[in-house]
Amino acid sequence: MAVALTSLLALVVAVQVAAVPDIPQCWAEVDVVAQVVSTPVSNTQAVIAADMDGDGDIDLASAGGNWIAWHENTDANGTFALPQVVSTAVDGARALIATDIDGDGDLDLVSASYNDNKVAWYENLYGNATFGQQQVVTTAAGTVQSVVAADFDGDGDIDLASASYLDDTIAWYENTDRAGSFGPPQVLSALTNDAYSVIAADIDGDGDPDLVSPLFGQDKIAWYENIDGAGIFGPQQVVSTAANGVRSVTAADMDGDGDLDLVSASELDDKIACTVARAARSVIAADVDGDGDMDLAWASSFANKIAWHENKDGAGDFGSEQVVSTVADGAVSVFAADIDGDGDLDLASTVGGKVAWYANADGNTTWDRSEW
Repeated sequence: MAVALTSLLALVVAVQVAAVPDIPQCWAEVDVVAQVVSTPVSNTQAVIAADMDGDGDIDLASAGGNWIAWHENTDANGTFALPQVVSTAVDGARALIATDIDGDGDLDLVSASYNDNKVAWYENLYGNATFGQQQVVTTAAGTVQSVVAADFDGDGDIDLASASYLDDTIAWYENTDRAGSFGPPQVLSALTNDAYSVIAADIDGDGDPDLVSPLFGQDKIAWYENIDGAGIFGPQQVVSTAANGVRSVTAADMDGDGDLDLVSASELDDKIACTVARAARSVIAADVDGDGDMDLAWASSFANKIAWHENKDGAGDFGSEQVVSTVADGAVSVFAADIDGDGDLDLASTVGGKVAWYANADGNTTWDRSEW
């Protein structure tokens, strides 16, 4: 498909139980200000926010190249210490999540790295962010791009799922002993050409986690029903085939009707009427302005931009783009959390191959710049 100008299409799609989407909605553009936190690590591809050391405030963890690291929030106000390396036993780290893999009540880390086709986890040994050695889940996920955690089989522990680009595979891995020993990959579908990411969400409202994935090579968004709540997944159900170059998808109740909708970010769309950013790599849903509904925030590596859109009526009518930063060089990831402990949501992102965060100074999206 010929594209004269690289751009982004972000679709809000209400997914029904029968997998028949509502008419896609789209939104316009606007601007806001920036806040950066730099680190000595480089080539950052993922950043997440979580209380890694159990002291009650939000820390950051990041991944890229051949490293996994975490960054302590030293004063609960967003002053960060130098990164502490968790592991260097990765090659091409692409994704990172925090979850309690071994069921001991603290947050462990899970990484996906594409050059070594690896999904692995790192035990938080004492709940204070002292991490153990890498524990490999698989080395057969061909150029893995994404990893997600949920209890797919309903047995009370955390399982994992991954999306891998080279082998066109979405698979899940059973936590066989509730302590982080994982079984072999269980492949969902062979129709997953160029799978770039995967999320877990209860799409059909039956109480168990289903899986949703954007398929870059097919311009497709699809979901897979967890049929029995025990990890038996049904066939691929298509949400859209019009998401040109789709990279990212997230699930949230965007219109306030009690079910989960989907939002996608795609970097090759030439549908100007629905363009909200250029080459967006990541999109999230979060209550950025604190008014009780789900807004959207996204990161664009092509436009070097972090921006957000207000959900004006709580029913999915989105305002124009409001810029957080236009100097977010190569931004590929964005995450929302209360980093400075003031009761509102701040944003964290990858910027220039480093980690950055943007303080929501007044709770109403006035953004302050800070560095560390």
